[in-house]
Amino acid sequence: MLEEVFQARARRTILHNYRAIYFKLLLVVLVVASRFISIHLVPLLLLVDTLILLYIGVRRILLATFTTWVFLALLITSINLLLGSFKQEYFYNLVYGFTTFTATLLFFATTTPRDLRRLIGFNTLTLSYLFLDYSYKLVVDTIQSLQARGWRAGPSSTKYLLRAFGVLLVTRLKEVEEALRARGLE
Repeated sequence: MLEEVFQARARRTILHNYRAIYFKLLLVVLVVASRFISIHLVPLLLLVDTLILLYIGVRRILLATFTTWVFLALLITSINLLLGSFKQEYFYNLVYGFTTFTATLLFFATTTPRDLRRLIGFNTLTLSYLFLDYSYKLVVDTIQSLQARGWRAGPSSTKYLLRAFGVLLVTRLKEVEEALRARGLE
């Protein structure tokens, strides 16, 4: 399922064009600001994000996150109803959180670090985005290599995956730090 983002990035749609980065950034900023502009704008943006994500082909990730979100939203809402502390604002916040996630997923699935660097130059933000992209690839590669060795996902085996990923990430961070220092960056 995690490979779906790489498959979405490999596609060539109008959203993968470099000029579409302005639209995607505007959409992310609008989603983040929508909570403060109007609460009624959030469901509309969620619908737009969902349709675009379906268009670029990240159906399984969208379905998995939506299922998880529905379960957690029902749990939180049920607990609030049982305790008599339910406010409609809590549900709006849950919808806003999911909308923010879909906008971020859309941006990540259609924007390469090169596009972002081309827009704003080489700085802390683009370096962070590059490292996020690299970390995502590292997670996918780690899972694939462990599955090739017979690893199966489960509650007890997840600890092994997290440990393997942590060790690889720290090792890579040290390598990147040394490479940046060798190039004169502090």
